[in-house]
Amino acid sequence: MIKISRILTKNKASIELILTDKIPYKYQILSFIGADAINTILEKTKSSIDYSGRPFKKYDKDYIESENFEIYEKSRKVNMELTGSMMASLKILSIGINSVTIGYDDPLEILKVYNHNTGDTVARREFFNLSGKDVDQLYKNALPDIELARERQEDATNQAKQLSTLIFTSLNVQDDPIKDAIKDLFGGFLEE
Repeated sequence: MIKISRILTKNKASIELILTDKIPYKYQILSFIGADAINTILEKTKSSIDYSGRPFKKYDKDYIESENFEIYEKSRKVNMELTGSMMASLKILSIGINSVTIGYDDPLEILKVYNHNTGDTVARREFFNLSGKDVDQLYKNALPDIELARERQEDATNQAKQLSTLIFTSLNVQDDPIKDAIKDLFGGFLEE
């Protein structure tokens, strides 16, 4: 399962995705989840819909008639891209033991994200978030890798058990301290 924690202030814009499954090889899986989350946000925004699937508010007449609109050859389709820098700046900020954090680290882009998502100084268009349905889909997309990681962990555990048993029996160890040392060496996998 994935849980999210979003922070959106004038100084910080991040979404932490926390993978609650106890599995090995999390770094690769978290990298995939982070990239998938970014793609989800970008695709929805490009399609002129907010994080919850509602259409963005149309551009107002003054904006359409502005010099910026003309200079950057904007279409009337609302996609949150004037120069493209705000959407292009969305990235993986960090990967921890159980989580990946996506967001923005540039102060100007953070302020733009804040303003667009809250309607502070411009029309409100909430693109920087993930719906429950999005989070469920991220998990579903990562599930094959999660299952593979579990299989690899099980295989490694079985191999360690077999190896520790082979060493134990081939040495014909009778002394308890030596048995304990072998068990410690193989993480307690010794099968007597």
